[in-house]
Amino acid sequence: MENFWYKILRVVLYAILLTPLWISGAFLFPFITTKILYFRILVELALVLYIPLAIMNPDLRPRKSWLTGATWLYVFLILVTSFFGFNFAKSFWGTVERGEGILTILHFAVYATMLAGVFRKASDWYRYMFAALLSTLLVCAYSVLQLVGFPGVIHSGAGRISGSIGNPAFFAAFLIFGMFLAIELWRLTAKEKVRSRRFFLAAFCFQLGLLYVTETRGAVLAVVGVVVIYLFIKVFISATRRARVLAILGLLFLMIVAGGVYMSRGKGVVGWSHTARRLATISRSDVTTQSRLDAWSASWPAFLERPLIGYGYENYNIAFNKYFPPRIYKKNGSQVWFDRAHNVVIDITLTSGLVGLLGYMGIFAAAFWVAAARRLLPVGLLLAAYFFQNLFVFDTQATYLMFFLVLGYLSFLEKAEDAPVVNRRLPHGASVVALVVFFFVAYFFNLKPALANHAATTGIKAGQAGEFLYAKERFEKALSYGTYMDEEFRYRLADYAMQAASQLSPDEQADLFSFAIAELKKNVASSPRDARNYAYLVTVMNRANPVVPGLTSETLDLTRAALDLSSTRQQIYFELGQALIYGGDKDGALAAFAHAVDLNPETKESRLSYLSAAILLGRTDIAEKQTELLDVSGRLTAADYVAIGDAYYRSENIQKTIENYRRAVEMQPQSPELRGKLAAAYGLVCDLPKAKEEVAMAVALDSNYRAAADQFFRELAERCKK
Repeated sequence: MENFWYKILRVVLYAILLTPLWISGAFLFPFITTKILYFRILVELALVLYIPLAIMNPDLRPRKSWLTGATWLYVFLILVTSFFGFNFAKSFWGTVERGEGILTILHFAVYATMLAGVFRKASDWYRYMFAALLSTLLVCAYSVLQLVGFPGVIHSGAGRISGSIGNPAFFAAFLIFGMFLAIELWRLTAKEKVRSRRFFLAAFCFQLGLLYVTETRGAVLAVVGVVVIYLFIKVFISATRRARVLAILGLLFLMIVAGGVYMSRGKGVVGWSHTARRLATISRSDVTTQSRLDAWSASWPAFLERPLIGYGYENYNIAFNKYFPPRIYKKNGSQVWFDRAHNVVIDITLTSGLVGLLGYMGIFAAAFWVAAARRLLPVGLLLAAYFFQNLFVFDTQATYLMFFLVLGYLSFLEKAEDAPVVNRRLPHGASVVALVVFFFVAYFFNLKPALANHAATTGIKAGQAGEFLYAKERFEKALSYGTYMDEEFRYRLADYAMQAASQLSPDEQADLFSFAIAELKKNVASSPRDARNYAYLVTVMNRANPVVPGLTSETLDLTRAALDLSSTRQQIYFELGQALIYGGDKDGALAAFAHAVDLNPETKESRLSYLSAAILLGRTDIAEKQTELLDVSGRLTAADYVAIGDAYYRSENIQKTIENYRRAVEMQPQSPELRGKLAAAYGLVCDLPKAKEEVAMAVALDSNYRAAADQFFRELAERCKK
């Protein structure tokens, strides 16, 4: 009879398969945090049960395996290379946004090792993979609810389904593993069990259909690619002529479909299907493709600086910042802070060097060797598809879970053997010690960060609700725990401070900004090679300058330090220009804004920032030239003209204010808000007829403006009499 603790261990390992399902809005990064905390806690619980059981029962101990050895060698290599990297603490703990770091990789390696040790029978693995397949199908069911718009379902895929994974690309990679599980279980199921085999085929087709609906090009191409490889192999190894002919026909069919999709892009079925259209329009000019290529090109000179050991796990951003491609910044809202290259080979090479890359490739080499030795073509194709799609994205908890599950399965197959029943009981004292250790480890690694994360999340929500004082208290509480998540919390604190400033009194602003600045300085101290920490700090210091005296000199020093780390980032030059304005160096400020334009002349926002600075500094010649350049290219919107008009208003050039507001009205004549702004500008020069005309139009467009219009006329009449 199997002992009680061994049964509990197996239950915990099964419970880990529910990891991809967890989502909670109570945490920052709800699709990541909940999953990683759940996974790590259960792995830690499983480990404290496994170790004493393995000591008492030798058959549970990890077996010698090339694949297990390759996995742990990789973990050792990233640990060593990170020790010689730029920020070992970040390498070890990871970030709240990704929930990774060496700590999490250690958990996944432990998970795979325990699976191979605990499940020693083919029947054990059949049941475990069946449970894993059910987990993937539950995630798929959630994505169907997203697809049909079911109320209450969280949808973060920007129109594309993402299941409970939170990102369409990650979900697509997860589906590749789900499809493999279905095929492998179909292969392992006896032919006489027709219903079971039909179920697995249906599960495969269901997930294949959802993969297409995710519109994820890398994953779709990966699956198509492995199908081509499979058919090509079948042409040569099939025992019958009929099978070879079918394989050849399959290859021809795929070639015809691919050619048809490309030739008919934007038309017919291809134009109707979002996925087909995305596949047909892959090009260097595509925004997503262009940003990927820019990030990859920036990686090459960074690699040449530290080719052997890299910058340290989770420190890709340091390398990227140094060689930031200015073309990536196309407009406000562009993703400019990259912590991944969206290419697994580049990510690992930059963070762990060629040493780490060789270790990573060693895992695949050992896995392919086992698959080939056991004649497991589906497993080999899975690994190929997974590796290919990871050339365009990166892993998350759900895909890591499935990947390490497959590694555990292959480790079992490498030396498959039935194990005896585990019947040696744990001593009572060992059980107590194991549980005490578990609670200590779980609190330190997971529960403490969870409490901090929840406090920060409530602070963010309070700030969004306008409860500014309570929000500050919650941020203070979150940071009081002192966890690895603090860096991200401080970024959110900075965002909140700049959002809340306009709603607070000058004294309250000064207090909040001083708190945010003090915390952001801790980010700089803990990671002095990360330009993002400096950028956040100087942005807040510039915003705080009017209410917190004596910041200008320090802001300039910090901004120049940021430029030493990332000399091609336009945003940092914007902050340098702003700091120089506060310091009274007009020429230096204009030069900073001009340099930001020179880095990428195609970026409209850079020119608008330069234009606004020129207006405020009295250089209307520069402002008019930049306006003309933007106006000729037809890139200015009504909102842009309003922003330019606002800048002229702050510089007390009312005629230019009127001119730009009028252009905005010409572009959006049906906007009562714009007509109201133009009327107010006319009122400043007491042009009553035009002011009345614009107000009348605003009231005609929206009768709610009538009361405000009457008040405006009374005040205008009184002021213009004087």
